[in-house]
Amino acid sequence: MKRFVMIATLMSIVTALGCGGVPPPKYFTVKGKVQGIPSNGTEIFFASTTIENLQIGSSVQPSGEFEIPHFFTGGKYAVYFKGSKVPKKYLSPRTSGLTADIGESGGEFTFTLQ
Repeated sequence: MKRFVMIATLMSIVTALGCGGVPPPKYFTVKGKVQGIPSNGTEIFFASTTIENLQIGSSVQPSGEFEIPHFFTGGKYAVYFKGSKVPKKYLSPRTSGLTADIGESGGEFTFTLQ
């Protein structure tokens, strides 16, 4: 039994030491303002144009402001919205016509919906 405990402890130490090689992802903030629509209940989404199924979103505040503090992949994104007051054009990343080029330090954007 003592041998089993010693082997299990040694394996745990080796496993813990081996897991430290990959650094955690770097997060950055994407924020901005949405103009032209009532923002109550509106959500904004960023859909990557290069990485399939990568989307990240946030609620739009009553002031029209939004903030995504845990953005982790820069690149080009199509921007779209969800909400009952959002014009149909802006409900899909394919039809919104809105894009954001996000650098590794984040970014600040203003989107005007008409």
